[in-house]
Amino acid sequence: MGAIRIDRTNGTATFVNMDIYSQAVVANANEGETTLQCEKADGSGSDSINIVRFNTTDPAGDGVVWPYMMKAAYIKIAVDPVEYGYPILGTLDPGSYEEYIKYDVSKIGDNVISTALSGSTSLENVWSERTALSNAITDKGQGDTLISTFESDFSDLETERDTEIKDCDSETGAGNTYNGPCGTVEPLDGGLNSEGCRECLNSYFNTQVSTLSEILGDLSWHHQYIFASEGGPS
Repeated sequence: MGAIRIDRTNGTATFVNMDIYSQAVVANANEGETTLQCEKADGSGSDSINIVRFNTTDPAGDGVVWPYMMKAAYIKIAVDPVEYGYPILGTLDPGSYEEYIKYDVSKIGDNVISTALSGSTSLENVWSERTALSNAITDKGQGDTLISTFESDFSDLETERDTEIKDCDSETGAGNTYNGPCGTVEPLDGGLNSEGCRECLNSYFNTQVSTLSEILGDLSWHHQYIFASEGGPS
């Protein structure tokens, strides 16, 4: 039987039978769970298999901190993916962070899925995930506040940049210059143009985002081999 083995936090293991599927992919991933979309071999449809990352509470009762460590890390990656060796997978803003979680999950997951679909009976075909974590998060409440603060400040920077670009565009013309937060944009080819505005202001914006991102801490990468006993796969 081709299967994926999922080791659980309660010491058990779940085996997902892949014999009934012709293909499967990592469809979605976030800090809470990974979803596999599996197409049935008989053409009758597809199934979604959800692999839950963490139990919802810890023994101390304070809530699990790891999802917040993950979210902070991947938001930092999403606003500057090249800095961390990732391709650009979406818009360079916090809202695209799940694309980078999916990217890391797929690095290992695609191989595990392929092995299972090939009919491997190996008990070593274990599901694991590559996960980035931020060291700036110390507990659930602090993590939630820090992430919200970053997202709000990032949005303010975007608004400032877009407003300044419009102001600069309105000044285009022969002999004009633009003075703004990024400095002075001198006339090009006889007049101020929107290309010069955008280059200056985008450079300023990127510098500001880099500085802002420091509140999200340093990142490290880990492999998660054990998944929540509750909730999945379903």
